[in-house]
Amino acid sequence: MKYLTIFALMLSVLAVSAQAEEGREHGKRGKHFQETDVNGDGKISREEFLTARQKKMEEHFGRMDANNDGQLTKEELKEGRKKMRKHMKERREKRKERRESEE
Repeated sequence: MKYLTIFALMLSVLAVSAQAEEGREHGKRGKHFQETDVNGDGKISREEFLTARQKKMEEHFGRMDANNDGQLTKEELKEGRKKMRKHMKERREKRKERRESEE
């Protein structure tokens, strides 16, 4: 349970960072901002933020739960971390390439 909590927090931080990066690329009213700002008031409330995070965490959990039993084993967590690191590395490389091509 301790590992699951730590991993969930790591995913939250990564997701928030990715959303911030996405928001910078698309301005204040970027895609993720609009999706999270459910009531359209131009602000993200704590409830809206937590609801969006919950949805993302459920998606991440579903991708890691290889046998769909609703539980994560140590091996599933290990594989999930490996896939997440690979995914984040690919995203960093794409951003770097994009920045270099813009220069």
